[in-house]
Amino acid sequence: MEIMKKDLLALFLLISLIALFSVSVSAIVGEKCEEKEQDWQIQECYANVAIDLNDISLCKKSGDYAGNCYYQIALNKKDYSLCVLAEGFKYECYTDLALQTNDFSIC
Repeated sequence: MEIMKKDLLALFLLISLIALFSVSVSAIVGEKCEEKEQDWQIQECYANVAIDLNDISLCKKSGDYAGNCYYQIALNKKDYSLCVLAEGFKYECYTDLALQTNDFSIC
């Protein structure tokens, strides 16, 4: 019973650290992207970081780059469900994922 409590405590601490790190990374990214001068640069920054981190929550801040953002992350994660969000890239998203995964059932 004592070992179980220690394991649960260790797991809780690990999850807390991961959550804290995740929030810190998002805050740092937000600060760096918001320092850009033009709106398109801010949007592009968020899209690039979202793709690098595979973090779809940042795609929402990428404005005109959002479609490509979702498309790239869908390819990275091999996740068809993100293709519906890939405005302007839906066809390419489904096609490329089908080719990448050899699963043509989505077509």
